[in-house]
Amino acid sequence: MATNSRLGEFDIIREIFRPLAGEDGLNLTDDVAVFSQRADIVTKDLLIAGTHFLVDDPPDLIARKALRANISDIICKGAKPAGYLLGLALPRLCDADWLQRFADGLSHDQQVFDIHLLGGDTTRHAGDGPLVISITLFGKMTEGLRPVLRSGAAPGDVLAVTGTIGDAGLGLAVAQADLRLDPEADEFLMRRYRVPVLRQELAPAIAISASASLDISDGLIADAGHIASASALRIDLDLDKMPLSPAAQSWVSQQADTALALSQLASFGDDYEILFTAPAPRMIALKARAADSGVTVTVIGQCREGEGVAVLSGGKEITPPKRGHDHFA
Repeated sequence: MATNSRLGEFDIIREIFRPLAGEDGLNLTDDVAVFSQRADIVTKDLLIAGTHFLVDDPPDLIARKALRANISDIICKGAKPAGYLLGLALPRLCDADWLQRFADGLSHDQQVFDIHLLGGDTTRHAGDGPLVISITLFGKMTEGLRPVLRSGAAPGDVLAVTGTIGDAGLGLAVAQADLRLDPEADEFLMRRYRVPVLRQELAPAIAISASASLDISDGLIADAGHIASASALRIDLDLDKMPLSPAAQSWVSQQADTALALSQLASFGDDYEILFTAPAPRMIALKARAADSGVTVTVIGQCREGEGVAVLSGGKEITPPKRGHDHFA
């Protein structure tokens, strides 16, 4: 391994990232990758230290979160991840040990999701710029199926979500020492913030049965709004039906205003659960398929004629103080 003071671009490629590449990536010996199979779908996410993750988060977990943020986009469309490109703008003082731990995190999740690094680019800030991670990820659909977009929902469809909501936002508060529940709950919440749980086993059922789908990165309310806008309809979102983990339930029980607390959880980002719509008969089949895979699916809303998202709690419409994350707010 090159010493910290001599860590150069080609040292990084040769010693740290080449072991992550496969045949399609030509072992990072060229400027291109050559696909051995068709790629049907592509996504890209950009993550910046201090904005999308904490500067002192463990490097391996930063890598896993960055990769999973992209894989989540592919899975929620009903596709399987196939490979990725990685771009890094490194802080001036980033050393070889940090980079190796970062690569170890990528390697771990490459094995989990059966993918390889295809290529990318690496540079270093001349000044004091933050770590910037850019990942472009390719996916493949099952033959005969098409990606499930945001725009396919129809009036009469029901809205459902996998897993539980709000854990990552609470986990960020724990990581920043702004929240303490109990040691077990705190550890669970921080884990959900740092390493999103993806529902890849549900992707085939989403591809077959869902009418619209996306992952929850901006917050439940905001992302429901994305489906409503793209599908040109209204969504009634019932926060009282929103699935919560025991840790989140504990936090809600400590708040003076339950409706406000639920709306806060529904505005947190980074859950990376799947939010989707389907006609009621298909939703029944999809929930059964999810249960067989060990994934909980909860119906939380209804699609209607109209526009926007009506947020409900206690049987009436409420106005949340915030609907979700805005990158430019």
